[in-house]
Amino acid sequence: PRMAGECLIIGSTGFLGSQLAVSLSHAGISFDCLDRSPSRHPGVTPKQTFHLPDLESLSDHYSAVFLTAAMIPDDKARFSPELVEANIDLPRRVASQFPNSVLTFASSASVYGTPAKSPIVESSPHNGLSAYGYSKLAGETSLMHHRNCRILRFSSLYGEGMRSGTFLPSILADATQLNSINLLGDGSRQQNYLHVRDASNMMLSAAQNDCTGVFNAVSNRSHSNLEVARIICEFLPETKIEFSGKDDSPSFLYDNSKWSSHIPYQPSISLASGIRACIQNAYQSD
Repeated sequence: PRMAGECLIIGSTGFLGSQLAVSLSHAGISFDCLDRSPSRHPGVTPKQTFHLPDLESLSDHYSAVFLTAAMIPDDKARFSPELVEANIDLPRRVASQFPNSVLTFASSASVYGTPAKSPIVESSPHNGLSAYGYSKLAGETSLMHHRNCRILRFSSLYGEGMRSGTFLPSILADATQLNSINLLGDGSRQQNYLHVRDASNMMLSAAQNDCTGVFNAVSNRSHSNLEVARIICEFLPETKIEFSGKDDSPSFLYDNSKWSSHIPYQPSISLASGIRACIQNAYQSD
């Protein structure tokens, strides 16, 4: 279905928000943007651009509001005023400001913490959360009173422009710069990776659908660290895979049947094609 009326992206210059702006543009959907500070939007043209202090002055006329703004701190274990403001207070303000809009919120699988058992379903317990995980869960809770809200719990978004420091961008950097990948343990730990373009299309599809509630917004299966390394080696065959130490990190396996049964859009970008694009982008930018 088409989106009836204008949309608002809150956080449109971030990793997911900027891709969502592209997706809306490609779909011919008119949208405004609201960001923390004055920002450029390369390749897309919002109707209007607002800044965070303008939030409470905006009218509740949008057919859909997309909340992608968030703070992902380098130290996920530490609470800070900035974390509370971005991940807890902002969702509360948005829900209060736009009670009549379809509200779609980019949450995180970090709300599950350390999984007690697999696969993880939407009703799985919240176990051993980091400060960041607690902040995203509190952000979800602040939206619960909104009558038309979709909460998408994303896992390990990746793609061109992804933030550094996590496993996939780190081993991609090692492969392209050092021709070497070091894996902890035997590389069997599993993670679920979702391309940011699929994530933006999932946000749009959720907003166009009548189903409210919480969804695991993940790809169709998880991949082991060794699988990821071998995919990289397919495109960078000079790369050597080495093993050291042990990996005590848990694997993350998700049940996405709730999403699949309610929302028509399914992730379509394979991990191999997504990694290939990241590698090509890395060499083009050098």
